[in-house]
Amino acid sequence: MAVSFTSCDNKQNASSSESASEKSENIDEPKGPTGDVAKDAKMMAEEALNLMKSFKTGDDYKEFEKKTEELQKEYEDFYKAKGEEELKKFQEELKNVTSTPEFKEKLEGALIEMNKNLPEGTHMGFTGPESIPE
Repeated sequence: MAVSFTSCDNKQNASSSESASEKSENIDEPKGPTGDVAKDAKMMAEEALNLMKSFKTGDDYKEFEKKTEELQKEYEDFYKAKGEEELKKFQEELKNVTSTPEFKEKLEGALIEMNKNLPEGTHMGFTGPESIPE
């Protein structure tokens, strides 16, 4: 995936009074790949942003991380099943989508909001696709 989310925890996540079922309702379920590389790359990028936007407390981090990994795996497995060439096309299109100024602006805004909801000493970061080695 061209977008890589990282975190640096200096403290334990603060506890929340939300139950596990309430937390899982905060994070949208992925919609799934369609086979249209351009559409899927855009949809996956938008779904990743939606996951970030649904993050409300430090306790949501594990669920956020799980959902993000599931999202990435779902799309990559779908395209792996279609063959290496299709997977490469999808990864390239995802890189193109996440490299646009519009997406970077949305991502920056989502990260700012997400970081406001994290406990003090915890920070989410973004590794742009241009900095990830091929």
